[in-house]
Amino acid sequence: MPLQRYLDPPTLESHGSHMLTVLGRLAPGVSVEQARAEIDGIARRFKQQHPEEIAGKGGNVVPLYDHSPNYNVEAVRTSLLVLFGAVGCVLIIACVNVANLLLTRALGRQREVAVRSAVGATRARIVRQLLTESVILSLLGGLGGLLLASTATEQLAARAPYAAYLPGIDRIGVDRSVFLFTFGVALLTGIAAGLFPAFQGSRSDIVESLKGRSVSTSRSHARFRDVLVAAEVALSLVLLAGAGLMLRSFSRLQNVHTGVRTDHTLTMAEALPGASYKTRGQVAAFYRQANERTQALPGVQSAGSVTCAPVAGHCSDRVFLIEGRTLPPGKLMDALYRGADPGYFQAAGIPLLAGRTLTPHDGAGFDDMHPRLDAVVVSQSFAKSFLPGEDAIGKRIYFPGVSTTRNNPHYEIVGVVGDVVKRLDAPVQPTMYLPLLDGEWNDAYIVMHTAGDPHSAAAAARHQIHSLDRDVPVFEIRTMEEIIGNSAQNREFSVLLLGLFAALALVLAAVGLYGVLSYTVSQRTAEIGIRMALGAPSSEVRRLILVQGMKPALAGIGAGLMGAAFGTRLLGGLLFGVGAGDPLTFVSAPLVLLAVAAIACLIPAMRATRIDPTLALRRE
Repeated sequence: MPLQRYLDPPTLESHGSHMLTVLGRLAPGVSVEQARAEIDGIARRFKQQHPEEIAGKGGNVVPLYDHSPNYNVEAVRTSLLVLFGAVGCVLIIACVNVANLLLTRALGRQREVAVRSAVGATRARIVRQLLTESVILSLLGGLGGLLLASTATEQLAARAPYAAYLPGIDRIGVDRSVFLFTFGVALLTGIAAGLFPAFQGSRSDIVESLKGRSVSTSRSHARFRDVLVAAEVALSLVLLAGAGLMLRSFSRLQNVHTGVRTDHTLTMAEALPGASYKTRGQVAAFYRQANERTQALPGVQSAGSVTCAPVAGHCSDRVFLIEGRTLPPGKLMDALYRGADPGYFQAAGIPLLAGRTLTPHDGAGFDDMHPRLDAVVVSQSFAKSFLPGEDAIGKRIYFPGVSTTRNNPHYEIVGVVGDVVKRLDAPVQPTMYLPLLDGEWNDAYIVMHTAGDPHSAAAAARHQIHSLDRDVPVFEIRTMEEIIGNSAQNREFSVLLLGLFAALALVLAAVGLYGVLSYTVSQRTAEIGIRMALGAPSSEVRRLILVQGMKPALAGIGAGLMGAAFGTRLLGGLLFGVGAGDPLTFVSAPLVLLAVAAIACLIPAMRATRIDPTLALRRE
């Protein structure tokens, strides 16, 4: 709506009319905190001077990128930080896994290290060799990751819901800075993962190793490997619990009752140019004709208009008062407000609970010089919140300090309708529907309920609007199913990425556990052969290996549960309908990890039962 309609003298003189956002540039050397403190002081002085008009209100200073809808990083900051933390957990798991496998491999190369030492290689040279192998392995892995990222990034960025909030996300790709960052991370992780195994692998008993005898792993080495396995399992459980919570939350979000009809419903936005529609009569006449024409289209069962598309999350709130009621100091009443025409409620499938909906006479025939009482329809939550235990029909509301609606902004409640959510993840808020046909709004959404495919009516509806005025833009043509899908897209993308990270962590933990047990079986070949030669059944051998592998896994699950109890609290702002300590998630996640660990342990255990005792004894 043109701004000049709000800037009449009574509105400008009122201290209770807050419809504008002030943009300012901080002076050099002034911080946001200093500016906020100054605004707080100004707000306190205004409250003292005008206690009734600005009761319950104040001032605040926020950076533009945290407030502006075009650069609203705040809306996605939590998601990005959680995903960044998940990437860090996967990187740590990968480093631990590589360190464990390198340590196992180094201990298996004791004869090679002994030969090198016997021919004069110093321990520093051996450490340098083993560390170089680790770094080369890490760099090759980083190169493979870059190749994979170059193909996956474009697809993931296309599915990211943040494009409207983070400009430039469509230009994300593998460039020079990403290459240098990946090279640095691969180099550091290669050193971090290979340093300890290199030092341990350089220590060997030259005499025993040259004799060809296997040197048993010390208990300290075995305990260290178990600790590494437990750490992998613990971090995997944290990610698995987080992914489980997000998945449960997304499932709850998909089942939210929106309050509107979702099937066979199409919405489209229209914006009337202020230069062509200067009076309210012109605006109201256009809306009336546009709705009559769209209603008459073949396949359209009902049509109506509203100023805020349902479930799209763009509706604003408005402070109001109930006639004859007084509020305590510092208290105020506010509710979402929409302009609606008579056909909107039927088209959107919003049920009438009491009274009546709006009629073509509501908001029509106004005269700025002769004020009149108009009608308003409120939601069920509005009646329960502000008129509990009372009949809302007949009560009158008005907007203090605002003189934009026919010099007498008083409305009589004529009906109560069902609640409609502002967003899928937002609680139901009290809502009031003002007559759209009073011509106060230049922007509106047409809502059509069709008998068949909603998109089939889009072209005909646009043609009818352009036949009235070709300069009126028609945009945001979406079905209600698409609107709801877009509302859940943010969480869907987070669930996708966090689920991928959790699955990757689960695979890495399983690989690490399998690798350690496979090495253990190879080291205990003679022991297993002796046991089987003495009559030990295969079930006992399997149990021996399973117990050895499941001990660090169970320890990791115990530690992971404690870590998940703390870490999932960071997801509080991303969850819907599920608590951070959801019992189902904290029971199912350990069970899934336990099953994966059992499978990883079972494969080496089965291989141990197939050892030929004769061949095993000949090795020694």
